Amino acid sequence: MGGERDSELFDRALRAYVEERVAEQERAVLTLLAYEDDPELDMPEADDDLPYEGSVPAEVVGLAKLRRRRRAAR
Repeated sequence: MGGERDSELFDRALRAYVEERVAEQERAVLTLLAYEDDPELDMPEADDDLPYEGSVPAEVVGLAKLRRRRRAAR
């Protein structure tokens, strides 16, 4: 930061401010219009896995197990 011109410092500050404001607005909208409340966006929890004919990569299986454990811990 020591050698920056005033205009560069101003640009960085303005960019950070705009990014924070956009993030605040996105959080506010998600609070007001949660995915779970929108029937077009909400994916109902399935009791069984989707049918799949091919082999599932180990990384995907591990991620699914992790997500199920997190969901069960709620």
